[in-house]
Amino acid sequence: MGHKKLRISITGHRHWTDPKKERKRLFDNMDSFMFLLLKEYRKEDIILLNGCATGVDQWFGEYALQRDLRFELYLPFKRTIQVVKGKMTPKQIKSLNDQYRHADKVVVVNDKFFTYGYQKRNIALVNNCQILLTYYTRSRSGSGNCMRYAAEKGRRIVDLRYLFYVYDPAVHDLSNLLL
Repeated sequence: MGHKKLRISITGHRHWTDPKKERKRLFDNMDSFMFLLLKEYRKEDIILLNGCATGVDQWFGEYALQRDLRFELYLPFKRTIQVVKGKMTPKQIKSLNDQYRHADKVVVVNDKFFTYGYQKRNIALVNNCQILLTYYTRSRSGSGNCMRYAAEKGRRIVDLRYLFYVYDPAVHDLSNLLL
């Protein structure tokens, strides 16, 4: 008999006023969230899906590495394009390369750069997850678009910054989505 798998993706901002503080908060809240998940799932059956942007995505991948969790990378473009278009610093490039080397799976969503490629990456993340975590400040952004798409697809959405459900298809309709 197989074990149930849980695939979790994240969306969030790239730029923060105090990134060290927000990164620590994300790690602490992920620890709390994982504590709850491990009551229902085996650690090896939880797979984190990372969109490879700087900021929240990068921290999510670093969390997976540090906690020895399974994870997959969903690059919007080839890694060399992502580094240039994402204006990554040497530290961010090292983090991406470390994640690339240790990922269970790497998916390159688009061969060439185009702006909508980021949204296509978000669509691929949502289509392959059961839960979408959010870590953002409610400003209009790609994260908001990603959340709307996840709600339309019936995914559970959890605000990781404050640890509460934003949307659960079992109890909400789309008009209650907090965006």
